[in-house]
Amino acid sequence: MVYETLIVGALLIVSALVFARAVDVLTAVGVMSATEGWRLRGWARHAFQLFLCAVMGLYFCWFWHRGQTLAMRTWRLRLVGTQDKPPSWLRAFARYLAALALLGPSLESLLWLREHPDSLLGWAALVPGVGALAYTRFNDARSTLYDRIASTRLVLLAPQRRKRKPVSVSPPTTS
Repeated sequence: MVYETLIVGALLIVSALVFARAVDVLTAVGVMSATEGWRLRGWARHAFQLFLCAVMGLYFCWFWHRGQTLAMRTWRLRLVGTQDKPPSWLRAFARYLAALALLGPSLESLLWLREHPDSLLGWAALVPGVGALAYTRFNDARSTLYDRIASTRLVLLAPQRRKRKPVSVSPPTTS
């Protein structure tokens, strides 16, 4: 998850720069005035959040539909559906929505708890994410709750052995 976070973080930074450039262009031509200093406000802020969720969803659904994200390839993991094939677009999207619904509030609460450590609501928002990941300890398949919801599972692939070309050694010649 940490490796995947680094990749998705870089993708979201680039996407945010594209969005910010689009806002700058629209502001310059007078179509909108949605910034207050460096902060977005109003509908532009909500559009930005939806844009980032859509970019992240497209990244995950695209790669899950093919079986592996970039980080999963590195760790030799593969996502499969019910027939041990890569999941359909619908299953990949269901997995994304379930993971977003279960892990999103928990990630948001971590940011909130950094500033408000005694917030009972902040601590309560951790429960869905912790429960979704803790679910792996209490089922035989060791799958997460969002995998269960989407009928998907992760499998560990066997290491690939590289075929070596035989090296022919010539006997030394004597002169």
